[in-house]
Amino acid sequence: MTTIVFDGKTLAVDSQVTSGSAIVGLSNKIQDINGYFVAGCGNTDGIDLVVGYLLEGKERPSGLSANDADVLFVNKETGEAFRAFGDTLVMSKAVIPFFGGSGAEIAQGAYQVCNDPIKALKVAMKLDVYTGGPINTITIQKPA
Repeated sequence: MTTIVFDGKTLAVDSQVTSGSAIVGLSNKIQDINGYFVAGCGNTDGIDLVVGYLLEGKERPSGLSANDADVLFVNKETGEAFRAFGDTLVMSKAVIPFFGGSGAEIAQGAYQVCNDPIKALKVAMKLDVYTGGPINTITIQKPA
């Protein structure tokens, strides 16, 4: 799983990759695709299918559930954020601050105290076994 925190300016995502309960590696989970920064929670195949359909014009996938893919899309120019699940395949406006993935509730609680997405993600990393590794971040530079 993954934990994602986005406060409208900073997108922070852990880098730990798991298979079941085993840690199998590290990966930068923020992608730069067609004008969006993209970060997803769930299984990588499901995330790739959702992103491929919504941003790359690939065939509509079938049989995905919301648990297979929960994807955050952040417009690189405006900072506007959208969310899509594997079962609906529709981009809808995301609530900011955004918290997604296995450590979302932990990160949300920490964010309420510190108001910092990176610190909130660090707390989730300490308490959620599916969240770990170095933190990948992107800062959105909104137009003046």
